[in-house]
Amino acid sequence: MTGKISDFFSGLGSQTYTNPLYDKPAAVSQSPVAQQQIPRGTVNPEKLPEAFRFLESNSGTHPDTPRNTRRSYTTVPANGNEQARTIDYDVGFGGEYGLTPLALAQLAKSTINHDADPSTYTQHGKSLTPGMSPEEIQSELLSVEGAGRLSRRYFDSVRTNKEDFSPESLANDYVDYYVGSGMIHDTPENRKRALEYFTSIID
Repeated sequence: MTGKISDFFSGLGSQTYTNPLYDKPAAVSQSPVAQQQIPRGTVNPEKLPEAFRFLESNSGTHPDTPRNTRRSYTTVPANGNEQARTIDYDVGFGGEYGLTPLALAQLAKSTINHDADPSTYTQHGKSLTPGMSPEEIQSELLSVEGAGRLSRRYFDSVRTNKEDFSPESLANDYVDYYVGSGMIHDTPENRKRALEYFTSIID
């Protein structure tokens, strides 16, 4: 994959964006925000998967987001109670949403259960809570809707203010966590373009 976020942030009039990063930091997964009443002037969170697909791959039309190719992701053990796992997978529609191997690895990895009963501890530490199963991730990747759900789940998991659906908050979080805060493509121009897009889809 060779698309750059600078590509999709160029050419405002055309509204044609290319795929940004494919190897970027991710975070622990969590369920999407529940259905809610949407205040005026904010973005309906149900629109987020569509937004990610548009920003990442021009709604699936960019050539740098091929389907049905094989990749792999490797989970990082939360502690000594597990080993790293490398999972081979079919990218399906994941590239169209910017779902990188690192993002999928974060969705799949276990987390330390800080509420675990001490009787469940081992010599390696506290017991673990499993992440998404590789089988569930693979199933979701194989449909447009499923890949969209994964993108929303990943985005929700990395946001600091999960209840703020203002264009400003969404644009900042998109660049900070999908593009990468402080990375080469984190520029004022890119942030402006993301804000303009999210502003265009407010309710």
